[in-house]
This record gives sequence, structure tokens and C-alpha cells, in this order.
Amino acid sequence: MRRLNWTAVGLLVDFDVMVAQLATAPVEPELLWHIRDRASGGHRNHLSTLGAEQLEWLITSFRAQWPMTGYPNHVRHGDTNAWDASEFLETLIRRLGTIARETAAAALRSLADATPDGYTRTIRAVAAEQERLRVESIYTPPTLAAITAITRDGVPSDLRDLQAFMLEELAVVQDKIKGDDTDSWRGFFDDTNEPYGEERCRDHLLGLLRQGSPGISLEPEAHMADDKEADITCTAGHIRLPIEVKGQWHPKLWQAADAQLDKLYAQDWRASGCGIYLVFWFGDKVPTNKSLYRPRRGMSAPSTPEQLRDMLASGSEAAREGRIAIFVLDLERS
Repeated sequence: MRRLNWTAVGLLVDFDVMVAQLATAPVEPELLWHIRDRASGGHRNHLSTLGAEQLEWLITSFRAQWPMTGYPNHVRHGDTNAWDASEFLETLIRRLGTIARETAAAALRSLADATPDGYTRTIRAVAAEQERLRVESIYTPPTLAAITAITRDGVPSDLRDLQAFMLEELAVVQDKIKGDDTDSWRGFFDDTNEPYGEERCRDHLLGLLRQGSPGISLEPEAHMADDKEADITCTAGHIRLPIEVKGQWHPKLWQAADAQLDKLYAQDWRASGCGIYLVFWFGDKVPTNKSLYRPRRGMSAPSTPEQLRDMLASGSEAAREGRIAIFVLDLERS
């Protein structure tokens, strides 16, 4: 009894260390009761001290040891019955669903993808509700100034509006590349029809964007927080949106949205966590040194710019949480 109590306390106050110790032997089913009593502080529905990682471990560790069991029709005694375990595990699942963070969403996805059992339906329902909660938590109603700017077709006055505006401008550039009468696509290729490097492509993109973004200052390699330089910055008044640019061949193609743009440039006080991650897509008819940098092992390489965009978005925490927008510029030539 005392040993299980200390183990339960360890899982609450020194989770990583205790989990490492428990990894060497099977977890005892009775540990669930000690965790329940220690975590709830005497109030079975108060589990706010448990984080997403702890909740995921508890549900994973005990769902097989305590299969879903409904309340019996006969008289019930005690609070350590199989149905009490099921009730507590469902409480843990619902508690995980109240955490409006990507870590909780990832935990619920992992739990839902496990071998189906009596808890799977509850996990999937909670995961869907948690997704709605996350969307609501990051939504910020537009300010009066932002609404006025939109109705008067003025310069964006907040970061979300500026981000949406620049995505629209990038869509216009995409249309120009596909079919304007000045062959805008040529600025991305040299005389042998090989793609230029990232900086040359970025500079040509800047020129195209400047044709249709009145009132917004577009600059290359402007200084952001901690003396970092974003590939493109879009400034309107006191707000500044960074755009990080990568060619499809870049070794950090699959990590840069989070590790570079979100972690470094979007942290500038004028960016407030917002940004655009832009990738130049040239397809597979290019020299080897400009071919698509393949995703990690076990993932199929995208064959279209739309597939690349979706893969980048699903693999980026910042994109899933709505801070960073992904745009893939299609430059593939037939």
C-alpha cells in the first residue's frame, strides 16, 4: 500500500523519472486507485493538476488492464470495482479533452489510433469536441479598426487581417505565374530552365508582390527579434508579418515552419506569433540538386503542390494551431 502511494505521488510530482522507473516492469492495476486518490485530493472530479502527457500515459497504461465495464443492475459496494475504474478512465479522457492545446490533441489522436476497445468511442467523441475547443480558443474577434479597414479596402490593421491579405496577394501571384502575358514564371528559372536558388526566387517573388500591395512595405531579410532576419517581412503601420521561404530541395523543408518561422521570427513583438511559410514547388522535372527533399522515413513523398501543403500543415504544430499559414507556390513547368 505505501509503495503504491509513493509511486502515485511520484507520477504526479516527478512524472518523467517515475515513468522511466515503471518502464522496467508491468504496471500494477491497483496503482490506478492510488493515483485517483492522490490526484483528486479527495474530490474525484477535480483533476486539474494532471497535464496532457500524464493523462495520456494513465489512459494508455490502464485501459487494457481495466476494460470498459458498465454499472451493474444489482446493489454495488465499495469504490474499487471494475466499473469504478472505467468511470475514472472516462473522467481522465474527458479531462484531456478540456485542454485546448496541440499536445492534448496529439494525445487524443494517439489514443484513438490504438487498438479499438470499449474506450475508443468516448476518445473519438472527446477528440472531436477538443478540436472545436481549440479553434474557439485561438479565435480573436476583429477589432473595429480591422472591420473599418476591410469595408473601406484599406491597409490591414491587425496581424490576422494582414496574414489573410498576404495570402490573397500570393494567390494573385500564383495566377500571374500560371498565365499572364509577361511570362512572370521566367523570373524563377535561368536560361537553361533550371530553377534559380532560393534568394533569387524570393527577390522575383517580392517584385511580383510589390505590384499589388499598396500601403504595405515588403522587404527582404529585415531584422526581427533577437537580430534574426526573415526572408520577407510585410509591414503595415506597427504590425509586421514574417514570411519564411524555402525551395522544395531545402534540408529543413519539413521542420522550418515550427523550428525557424514560429520559434524565431514570429516571436517578434510586431508579429504576435503570426507568419506565412512559403515553399517553391518545381515538381520532379528538375536537376537532382533541386529535387524535392523527401519526408521522413515511412511517409510517401507528395506528388502535387496541394499534397505538399497539406503534409506541411499537418506536420506543423504552429499551422495546426492557426498561427502559421502554409502556402506552396506552384512553379512546375510541363
